[in-house]
Amino acid sequence: METQVADKQFYSNKLSEQIWGHRFTDGQRGVEYVLEFLNVMAGANYKLDATHYYRKKMELFRQFVFEGEKHGAVKKGEPSYLEFSLEEKEKLIKELGIQKNDLEDLQLFFKNLRVELLRAEGKAMDRSWYAQMLFPLNDALLFFELRSRKKGDDEVNAFERNFFARGGELYYLMLTYGTAHDSKLRTSIETQLKRLMSGNQNIGRIVNSICKSLNEEAQFDYNQPLRKSVLLQKKQELLEQYEGAAKSEYPTLPDTNKDVYRVMAEDLNALMKINVDIYEFMGMLTSLVNFQIYSYMMTQASEYIGEQYKLFIDCMDGTNPHIKRLAQHAFKDNERIVKECFDRHTDKHLETLLPANDAETKIMEWKEAAKNSQATLTVEKYKQFFKDLKYSKLHDASKQELINTLVEDNKQAYKLLVQKIKEISRKDMSKQCTILNILSRDGGFMISSRGVQARYTLSDNLLSAFVYILLDEAPQMSFQKFKRKLYERYHIIIAEDEATQSGIYAAERINLRCFIDNGTQLRSKLAKNGLLEEYSDATALIKNPYFKQGAV
Repeated sequence: METQVADKQFYSNKLSEQIWGHRFTDGQRGVEYVLEFLNVMAGANYKLDATHYYRKKMELFRQFVFEGEKHGAVKKGEPSYLEFSLEEKEKLIKELGIQKNDLEDLQLFFKNLRVELLRAEGKAMDRSWYAQMLFPLNDALLFFELRSRKKGDDEVNAFERNFFARGGELYYLMLTYGTAHDSKLRTSIETQLKRLMSGNQNIGRIVNSICKSLNEEAQFDYNQPLRKSVLLQKKQELLEQYEGAAKSEYPTLPDTNKDVYRVMAEDLNALMKINVDIYEFMGMLTSLVNFQIYSYMMTQASEYIGEQYKLFIDCMDGTNPHIKRLAQHAFKDNERIVKECFDRHTDKHLETLLPANDAETKIMEWKEAAKNSQATLTVEKYKQFFKDLKYSKLHDASKQELINTLVEDNKQAYKLLVQKIKEISRKDMSKQCTILNILSRDGGFMISSRGVQARYTLSDNLLSAFVYILLDEAPQMSFQKFKRKLYERYHIIIAEDEATQSGIYAAERINLRCFIDNGTQLRSKLAKNGLLEEYSDATALIKNPYFKQGAV
């Protein structure tokens, strides 16, 4: 297996990035992964395996759309709101040749395309205008998140990469690696994504006209110098063209050759073959991308501890207590797999960098080095300590906590140090569990509420996506075969056959009728969505409605 290893000393000290890559963040919502990926893909001119991509600001266009929205954090109890100048409005009216009412209608139309980001409890997230996104009816509506920053006495809105695009960049790399040995598959994905984002051209033309009137660009500029791009892969060709590439930060995955990447690429390609407008497609795409990233993260954790994860789905809306309990148990057990993976990674980290036999000697050396250091700041005095433990990139507060463990008794210091390192690891693990919760909830395959344990379910969007993917342009498939493919490809357990094969039936020993009823409910759900036909001989066939319409 070809392995790509990031310089963890340079990038980060988080164990999560050694397991899953650099980096996912717990502040991202499900739809943002898709918007990030589309920005990366369009910024790379719809080519996988690119070394870099470009970004768009469209700052004035967004100020026009989001006029009156929150601007920055609330200061002294007084919120600040975005203003779009009357002068710019009059300029738009003149340049576009429209009336004031028409301009207001345009503003309202685009504002209604805002992508609503919801918290777990269903409340809208309170974001400033520069961190809001629009529904991508056309790639002219793709733009990068900004952050308002002070530059001297002025306030500027600069690109924000600390949060935005992280997950999208990693998903881009997964597709790149998943198509590395299949140029036909790669080209198909590139072509179909470009087709998808080139639709609604009338909208694109309107956006272009508005931006032109505001003296900014709505289209990606691929001729900018490399220093203005975001780097994706540290390749020799890039290093030769741009001297700053060697010291730049890159998104990285711990492994570049995994079967799950290939499955991701095949599934995305199959789903896009239904050839529908982005407005119809976005819900399914969001569910699929979230499910795929979740599956990747669970695959990494499962492989590390040598235990297969399972997704037992409650198709009965919680009405059967046995099925509900199994779906809850499956979710909780997968959290256990992630936690165990972190614990083992932490133990390995300690065994490698701080073997018990050498620990007291190393601690004495670190104390002596700090004592002899000429640095003025305490954390700087312990520079060698952090370097040896590969914790140079920790925040100063966490560094101080590690320093505090180095008490006079070296044996006690070792115990305290190990305890603190495990505590840091657990904090990181907690954030990763939050990421998994967001992916599963926003992806439409987990439901939870206050006081009720999370459990696996299947939303209409994700179920529809699975149908189109597994049929892959075929007109129909038996219901039994569909369930079997869900289990074999995604470890999804629904009814009696999968429960038996996975060992759940033997382990739980609940009435087999419960599993049969769960399968029946899935069958009903498919039929209600127009994805299954039942015949008089009790045969049930999964069908692709787009096949009949000639859309595939």
